[in-house]
Amino acid sequence: MLYAARTMGKPGMKRPLPDPARALAALQRTRDVYAPASATGKLRLLRMLARATLRSARQLRRLHESLCFLRAYPDDARVLAQVEAMLARFDRRADLRAQRAALAHTGIAGTETGYPFFWPTALWLARCWPARLRLDRSDALAGDNIARALPILVTALEAAALKESALPGYEAIDRLRGRMSDAVFLIERIAAMPGDTFTREAFYDGINPSCTLAAGRDTPSRTREKLAGAPVAVDQKQIAAGAAHHRLHHAEHRIGGDRRIHRRAAQLQHAHARLRRQRVARRYHAVLAVDHRS
Repeated sequence: MLYAARTMGKPGMKRPLPDPARALAALQRTRDVYAPASATGKLRLLRMLARATLRSARQLRRLHESLCFLRAYPDDARVLAQVEAMLARFDRRADLRAQRAALAHTGIAGTETGYPFFWPTALWLARCWPARLRLDRSDALAGDNIARALPILVTALEAAALKESALPGYEAIDRLRGRMSDAVFLIERIAAMPGDTFTREAFYDGINPSCTLAAGRDTPSRTREKLAGAPVAVDQKQIAAGAAHHRLHHAEHRIGGDRRIHRRAAQLQHAHARLRRQRVARRYHAVLAVDHRS
């Protein structure tokens, strides 16, 4: 057990610091409590957790969410500075590297993100992080869609070779992409299509590929993202009112369990994506039909 050399009543006595799990639980209990001495207590817990090793992905996620909360609602400038420093180094934590796979798709820095991104996001990722974006080849339906759509995106000679070889979608991309990643090759070929942005978006959404963005020092994440230049107002009354609202909102959403809530939110996101793509896919299939008739 760790000890802090703080005097409690008698000189030389040491107050025991809680183990990491207890420190994390204490931080979660007190993160939205604002009192004259609350900042000092939070700083003590934060500094310990910055050095501690957490044993599970769930603990790391709880710490991350508490840090994000305190970045939005800091007690004072000291708490904000400590939180910002911990978030800036979050992807370099040894315990996070050990739990990287279990934390995939959470938006936490240092973990990969997989999603069937919409066309504008996919194009942005391909242009900004081309070496880190790849297709999720477990998506068999997208592979079939790629096989049907690829002849439209390549030269006549390449299309004839693809027809003769009858390769599956992902293998066909591998035959053509050279040093590009499979995702970047597909996205750039669609970006070079004639027509307007909506046509390209409809074509891409009709294929509906799932992509994975590997973690990097500057790849998008919830850990790093915040509104640049936004003022930070440390007002105890406003913070306390906001925290009370947060507690009520959090309590309502805990009904049924956090895991079910998070899973339902993810399901709704994917449902919205599917519905939107169903609407634009009609244009994609129309493009394919025109091409085959020609």
